[in-house]
Amino acid sequence: MKNFFSPRKYSILLAALLLGIYGPALFAHMSYATLPFFYNDDVLQQIWPFYSDENGPLFAHDMIAQYYLDCYPLGYKALFTIGSSWLTPQTLSKVLPYPLLGVILVGLVMAGRRMGGSLGGWFALAVGLASSIWLARMTGGLPRAFAYPLIAMMVAGLICSRPLLLAVTIVIAALFYPVAAVFGGILLVFYLLVLPEGDRELSAKWTLARRVGLVAITGLLCLAAVVPVLQKTKQYGPQIAGATQKDFPELGPGGRYLLSDRPPYPSYMAMVKRFKHKLYGRGYRPWPYITEWVLAAKTSRHTVIAVFFGGMMTLLVVIGMVRKGGKWRRLGLLLFVSILLHSLAKLVTPSLYIPARYAEYVLPFFFALAIPGGAMMLGEWFGRRLGKPSAGSVLSVGLCVACLVLLMPRGSSDAGFTVKSLETLPIFDAVAELPTSSVIAGWPRGVVNHVPYLTGRSVLITYEVHQVFHKAYALEMRRRMKAVTEAIFAHDFQPIQTLRDDFGVTHLILDMRQFEKCPIYFKPFNKDVKRAFAQAERGRFFREQVPQSAVVYSDARRVLIDIQVFLDSRNSLSFSN
Repeated sequence: MKNFFSPRKYSILLAALLLGIYGPALFAHMSYATLPFFYNDDVLQQIWPFYSDENGPLFAHDMIAQYYLDCYPLGYKALFTIGSSWLTPQTLSKVLPYPLLGVILVGLVMAGRRMGGSLGGWFALAVGLASSIWLARMTGGLPRAFAYPLIAMMVAGLICSRPLLLAVTIVIAALFYPVAAVFGGILLVFYLLVLPEGDRELSAKWTLARRVGLVAITGLLCLAAVVPVLQKTKQYGPQIAGATQKDFPELGPGGRYLLSDRPPYPSYMAMVKRFKHKLYGRGYRPWPYITEWVLAAKTSRHTVIAVFFGGMMTLLVVIGMVRKGGKWRRLGLLLFVSILLHSLAKLVTPSLYIPARYAEYVLPFFFALAIPGGAMMLGEWFGRRLGKPSAGSVLSVGLCVACLVLLMPRGSSDAGFTVKSLETLPIFDAVAELPTSSVIAGWPRGVVNHVPYLTGRSVLITYEVHQVFHKAYALEMRRRMKAVTEAIFAHDFQPIQTLRDDFGVTHLILDMRQFEKCPIYFKPFNKDVKRAFAQAERGRFFREQVPQSAVVYSDARRVLIDIQVFLDSRNSLSFSN
């Protein structure tokens, strides 16, 4: 009987239990990833630049593709360049999140065991499997997919007092996701140069020279990884910052970005509230009866529960920092650096990138470690008061289980899949049959948005690639959007000819619904769109002037037009006849 309850069998039993609870959602997520038309919409901007065929890169002369390639961190670019020799970029981007999730789980277990013993390790593992937060950001295999795994290992290095692990992870972060390197770098400085000797534990006896040396070497290696990318991006103009933002309504209300990703940026407390709502992501699997009760409409049960655990967690972390020091102060340092960088990023925007990233990439780890650590501390105190350590253990386990069941689901089956379709549209097949040198134009938020990713053909502009980070690139996007607007709502041949002569566009996709109801884009373009729409007379020009010979594809809603044939056959019959 003693053998049956050995630690090894106990671990196997718990692992099987977690797999039974959270495995179905994870396996369902993997199965969705095998479907070609299930993907995250951000792949529409960041994966297709790596496409190639037997003749080489498909987008070698595409300005948009080159912009993204020049902005990619060196490690990420190398991974996809080399990896695409064995897997297609689409396949690599779909497979990548799952080994990265494994890295997150390893980091969580390492740090969790240090904070709360065996209970802490199992709780942290359960949080890693239960939360949709990780896959919501990693699905698609973009550079940001590396943020959580890298920070997980940084957290493990910090909490377990392994500065070399922390330093190595920072350098890797500079190669794959520099925002994480900034966070880790500040952590390393505070850990080695600010924390008292007793709180550094394994590195407590390191000399000042050794500590400064590690910080300096780490910093130099990070600069070596980041500076070449910064140099390359200079050709796209300076970053849009400070007073310059006033000249770019795209960055303001009604512009290109969500509230959390544009000035003046939400406060840290607002990010904490947002984190609470993200505990239940898209496609979450509920606990029978319990989840429905917690999330019942017109109640605030989930908020009350979150405030309770959040308040308890914060209080116990503060007590741990004051009374115990060591790992507790290192955990507190994690939150302190997160708040510090969030504040600094708001002050020097956009030099440290989007402030929200320093909150949303750290809070899940703080939550996953503070809860079991605090539960263990409370349980030990309770057990001493009662003189029954077993009662304290029951309390600790009970608090952790209650947190998992009341605050989190049983995983998510489609976190991060913002585009979900079982089949493609026929127009994509038609576009894919065009020569690889073709350049497609159309309404940026329509099917054109998906053309590069699904067909490997260049586009003049899409919503996803329309970024407002560098001045010259942003101004070029304005120029292209103006040309597309005038062409779609044209009432003579000149805008179509401009697309061909000035931009090299070979084909135009029209959505006939856009002639019935004015489409919406974002500031400052909507005013021009409305004016052009009013002059288009419900697409009368195209209905009367486009010959059948220029129509490559058409259905009840969309038309794909060969611009050269259209311009060469101006007196032909309309396709509507």
